[in-house]
Amino acid sequence: MSRSGVQPAVLAACIVIFVSIAAALPDDIVPLDPRAVFDECREVYQGGPWAERVTASVRLNDGDERRGSFVLRAAPTTGGDLVSIRLEAGPLTLDADSARTVIKHTHAAGRVCVADSIVADPRAGLRDLLPPLALPQLDLLAGDEPFATADAPIPRVTWIDARLSDATGHPFVTLTGTTEIGPAILIVDAETGRLYSFAAMIPGDEPMRLELNFRPLSPGDPQGWGIDTDGKVVVTSLAELSAVQPIPPVDPETPPDNEP
Repeated sequence: MSRSGVQPAVLAACIVIFVSIAAALPDDIVPLDPRAVFDECREVYQGGPWAERVTASVRLNDGDERRGSFVLRAAPTTGGDLVSIRLEAGPLTLDADSARTVIKHTHAAGRVCVADSIVADPRAGLRDLLPPLALPQLDLLAGDEPFATADAPIPRVTWIDARLSDATGHPFVTLTGTTEIGPAILIVDAETGRLYSFAAMIPGDEPMRLELNFRPLSPGDPQGWGIDTDGKVVVTSLAELSAVQPIPPVDPETPPDNEP
């Protein structure tokens, strides 16, 4: 019996099977350890400020497709600790650091949503104030594997396989995983170590297919990411921020401000 508790004959058989599988792969495909791939990605995302445009599409069973995009910016320290996050999604902008999260909306120019952080983690503001978002980059920043927890729109992913290929003329790593309802596929740009695309099923009454594409952007200066709250009405929820303010009733006995 070997130290690992596996009989030598069984271990030898496993090695033979693995070598046979590797030999059967096309010459341009190299099997990798998913953990090693994520270690390389983690170094990239923890190495300094970065930004990515995330394009998301959800395909329903009836063939209908819904698409949207947002920009995610993050500023980690040289040690990988997350200092601040900025999310830009159409009219809505969120800025979070270890102390608080601030959200502004272009349709509510005089108001901001402010929430003090209970824990010193900028990701908490995203989780507490916004609907669940699939942000695997932040999983890597935290030292986890992408979708290691089930608080994203999809279930937890267990990664089982990774293969490097340059069949397209550019090297990509394709990682295969499983969730409680089906497979998950994550593609990484092998030259940059950045995430490239992701696809998996979202559970529900009618399961839907979620597809994400990630494209790098210039992060800009993190010092300029903050949202000015001076002179703004402060609310504590996204619902209050986006609500249309009622028009005060007009007193017929009181003339408008522009009349004598």
